[in-house]
Amino acid sequence: MYFISLHKIISNLLRNNKINLYLNEFFFIKNIIILQQVKKISTNLNIKKMKKFIYFLFLVSVVFYFTSCSTMTKIDSSWKKPAYTGQKFSKIIVVGLIKDISERSCMEDNIVSSLKLYGINSVSANTVIPPKFFDTDSDGKLDEKYQSKEALTEVFKSYGADGVITISISDTKEKQKYVPPTFGYLPDPYFDFYGYYLNTYNFVYSPGYVVSYEEVFIVTNLYSLTNQELLWSAKSETINPQSTKDLCQSYAKAVAGDMVTERVILK
Repeated sequence: MYFISLHKIISNLLRNNKINLYLNEFFFIKNIIILQQVKKISTNLNIKKMKKFIYFLFLVSVVFYFTSCSTMTKIDSSWKKPAYTGQKFSKIIVVGLIKDISERSCMEDNIVSSLKLYGINSVSANTVIPPKFFDTDSDGKLDEKYQSKEALTEVFKSYGADGVITISISDTKEKQKYVPPTFGYLPDPYFDFYGYYLNTYNFVYSPGYVVSYEEVFIVTNLYSLTNQELLWSAKSETINPQSTKDLCQSYAKAVAGDMVTERVILK
């Protein structure tokens, strides 16, 4: 019950864009849970054993959080065309501008699946357009015949699409954060002065630790094929994805949900 509650609380903090505060909240919650456990066993353990028990719970909590919580994606910033109030599209083609074919397909397919949950008709570019269709000589550039606006647009229109979503990974960062020892305030009826002073001292003067994590930033654009205008653009941030699949699922769920709730795409 403790682990489930802790996981839910930390996940909610991340969803609400409070990643910079979650460690402080984590330690505060940890102290509450520890005190509840200590109350139950305090009659059978001496102070030395209680110190070991508290330290053990602390380590288990940290390991559990960083190995089991799900990846979170948030929208850092977004832009919408002035006076644009949303549009219902007949079909949207999702195009990943990503070099790796497997990553591109993963991104496209997950956006399509997420939009489908809202009743929005879309298709992955990888399912209708061959990999080398625009670049037959594999030189990393569009073939000359597709470098005109009209020619490129007509390709997507030929599949019955009136909208295009583009996906591009703008940046990936490896970060480290030093977490100093923290002891949250809580009135302590379960310790006498000696017990409280001893355990608090050990927390305050124990060494901190370093947390390593990855951040992936993705830019998503929505265009109208009717007039080729940019209707909406957003930059999202995915924190510490465990795999490509994990990244795709977290990203697609957040971005598709934002497009629908913000009435960028109408059902």
